[in-house]
Amino acid sequence: MSSSSSSKKIEESQSDCRIVPIQDVQDARTLKGIPWCPWEAMLQNGKEMYRAFVLYKDNHPVGYVSYGQRYEAVPRAEINALGVKEDYQGQGLGSLLMRYVMCVITNDKKYKGIDIIAKSTRLKQGQGIESLIKFYEKHGFECSDLDRTPTQARLCIALRSMQG
Repeated sequence: MSSSSSSKKIEESQSDCRIVPIQDVQDARTLKGIPWCPWEAMLQNGKEMYRAFVLYKDNHPVGYVSYGQRYEAVPRAEINALGVKEDYQGQGLGSLLMRYVMCVITNDKKYKGIDIIAKSTRLKQGQGIESLIKFYEKHGFECSDLDRTPTQARLCIALRSMQG
């Protein structure tokens, strides 16, 4: 599925939201304030090096997701970052971004699975790694206790289980 057809599908289900490739963002400074979004690096290095998408709600950038390839014997994608501005959290927008990027990765036949290194920066607010693990498990990921610390966890999913 191409980015434009995926974007159209999202727009049909939520008319006030759209997801676009990072390369279509005119000014990276508009992304300031989205958690995990390296907008300053984009200004310096350009956006071409990123496999990333921006979520717009009511024509305002409110979310960001990026992924890359893990270099292992079996090619796996790694979701590097996923964030939604604080004022827009709790509206299902993080799940919308997750479903979108998982669809993009699944349609790229070279990947055999998806990994995430979930990192929590919210320990002070009482929302530690457990809330992140719960979010990713809702989307089919599994976390091993061996890969978990108080501030980060590695979660994995096999694409076979997503497709079948």
